[in-house]
Amino acid sequence: MLAPVEMDVERAVAGEQLAHAGQAREQERLVVRERVGVGVVAAALVPAGVERRVRVGHVERARRQEIEDAGVVAFDQQVVVERERLGGVVDQAHAGDDSLGTMRRAAAGLLALVVLAGCGGSKPKPDPDAGTIADPLSYDGTRQAEFEARATAGLTPVLVEKSPGGVIATARRVARFRPLIERAVRGGPVDADTLEALVFLESAGRQYAQAGKLESAAGLTQILAQTASGLLGMHVDLRKARKAKTARALRRADDRFVPSKALEGTVRYLRLAKERLGRTDLALVSYHMGIGNLQRALSLYGASDIPYAQLYFDSTPLNHDAAWRLLYSLGDDSATYLWRLLAAKRLMKLYRTDRPALDQVIAGTTPLPTGTPRPLAPGHDLRFPKTAKLLPRAATVAETIGTDVAKISRTSPLTIRAATGRTFYVSRAYRSHQQAVAFQFMLDRLSALSLIDWGRRFDLIGVTVR
Repeated sequence: MLAPVEMDVERAVAGEQLAHAGQAREQERLVVRERVGVGVVAAALVPAGVERRVRVGHVERARRQEIEDAGVVAFDQQVVVERERLGGVVDQAHAGDDSLGTMRRAAAGLLALVVLAGCGGSKPKPDPDAGTIADPLSYDGTRQAEFEARATAGLTPVLVEKSPGGVIATARRVARFRPLIERAVRGGPVDADTLEALVFLESAGRQYAQAGKLESAAGLTQILAQTASGLLGMHVDLRKARKAKTARALRRADDRFVPSKALEGTVRYLRLAKERLGRTDLALVSYHMGIGNLQRALSLYGASDIPYAQLYFDSTPLNHDAAWRLLYSLGDDSATYLWRLLAAKRLMKLYRTDRPALDQVIAGTTPLPTGTPRPLAPGHDLRFPKTAKLLPRAATVAETIGTDVAKISRTSPLTIRAATGRTFYVSRAYRSHQQAVAFQFMLDRLSALSLIDWGRRFDLIGVTVR
């Protein structure tokens, strides 16, 4: 959704991220899956495109929502999912994504084949055999591309699972607009592949996509009516649009439903955003977050002309915490918008150039962790059964989570109820709200680094290591 300039985002989402279906074959019965309820879908027009990744639960963000123990989540009314495919309820067991090929190979230097070493105390040297890398609570600017590649890989399964009609159908719809997209991007600030990815993400290539009422985000690029008429110089007559009986009448009343005009409006917004923010990546983030919100986050971080990867990964509860709190508080996945956009760009590239690789992404073909299961080591602020054993990478992830949650929240221990293979289950009976927030942060961060999948079920959080 195109956020209005100088205004906060309007669409808040709550929910959760769930385990990959394709990455849990050897523990099919253990990986937690859930179904989530959805909100109101516009009756007259088709729903908006790829639904945002969601988070929920007693790993909580105080969402002002009722959450049933059965795992049903109340969504904000403006969150829209594909009606025909999902039928009002969506199974969120995500498909695996390891077939990003060159992206995963590019990430190998810092983040591939990894889990993280804890940040408390002395840090062990990275050991690929043991599955360790550097501190998850710090950002290494010399490896920006690797962080971006890992975050893109981490968000790809969401697009795979949520693309209306599937990735192939969505890509086919989006590809039809390529000539208009190439015309719209002449003069920048983004290239055709990036604008095409935005169409994939915002509307899934559906010209008449609408998120709620006509005043809300609508059209191929999901522009708000106020932004379209007040900022972008587009013709929007809501009174006539509401009365429109045909698609032709709707297009005459509202430029947002005219693909060429919607694309041109989006490019104008991105051009304005880049002029204000100074960077293309920041301009793209602002498309969902809003220029004002992003400027405030940068101000709280203490720098304005930095890559978004630095703002995102270097803002933690322990470092640039004010910026992290703002990003955390938005609650609508604005913070991960750029990674989802890059994931859509990757999917469209594979659709055109490498269908077998795209099929692998969709199928979730993923090499499973190897090694001999080992007991969890003491001294990582964890309580766990004495018989618990995990594969080396999974054990290191669990120990990292325990250490870093304790460091962030100053509360310990975190309780693991069961552990086997590459999956462990954490009790949702937290010792403080701070511990719950710290655990949520670690789940978000490790997910963004494409290292884990997780799901909530009743009183447990199941974490599966990729």
